[in-house]
Amino acid sequence: MKIGNKILKGFEFWLAVFNISDWMYRNHNNYEWIYCNHMKKKNRKLKKIIIVGAGGMGKEVLWTLMDINKVSNVFDVIGFLDDDKKLHGKKINGYSILGGINWLSNKKKIGCIIAIGDSRIREKVVKKLKNFDVSFPSIIHPSVIMSEFVTVGKGTIIHAGAIVPPDSEIGNFVFINLRSQIGHDCKIKDFVSIMAGVTVTGDTIIEKGAYIASGVTVGDDIKIGKWSVVGIGSAIGNDVKPYSLYLGNPGNFIRKIKDEKSRPRL
Repeated sequence: MKIGNKILKGFEFWLAVFNISDWMYRNHNNYEWIYCNHMKKKNRKLKKIIIVGAGGMGKEVLWTLMDINKVSNVFDVIGFLDDDKKLHGKKINGYSILGGINWLSNKKKIGCIIAIGDSRIREKVVKKLKNFDVSFPSIIHPSVIMSEFVTVGKGTIIHAGAIVPPDSEIGNFVFINLRSQIGHDCKIKDFVSIMAGVTVTGDTIIEKGAYIASGVTVGDDIKIGKWSVVGIGSAIGNDVKPYSLYLGNPGNFIRKIKDEKSRPRL
């Protein structure tokens, strides 16, 4: 019996080693830096993080941060900020909504994750936040499959289940939601929002601030113009003009977006 127990314990040990090694192989592109930093600084100070935006996207960002911390304890999530005073003092999954952006006035060296889906509003919030002593880390969910030949800018969020093949470029303050796929050699410019379940095929360029709604499919070698909006479930087979709304299958030009008033509610 003692020999049998030793054999069983030995088997369990090597099974654990195999599972850890398999996880590291599948996720090394995204989290190798976390593992290395953990080994170098076991007692390192956690990065203080505040989530800006206390809506549904804020909940998703908190989820991603919590899952990252399950892999390696990296972030100290302080709570949420939102300029909607009606939300102040409430909690989201145990984390307080501390106040508006001005809460940062007397704070130092805090990382801000901007959980706002509307590209225009996100850009405005970034401009405000640059007046404070904050940084803009990017966060990538542990389940993301991403080539080592992909570049990612600052302040970008990539949620669970996304796939990004080689030689694509992801800009600053980009949002890529659940289960979206980016093709090879794509260029996703600053402040682009790609919502859940979007498929962007190879060699596509999505210009600054474009908003791609859930379930959209974009064909190969397409250019999506800056600050354009592609409506939910659309199939885009031709270039999308800047400052324009497209909708349907196939995607059709609906109208120009002349100003904030004519911009669809996102």
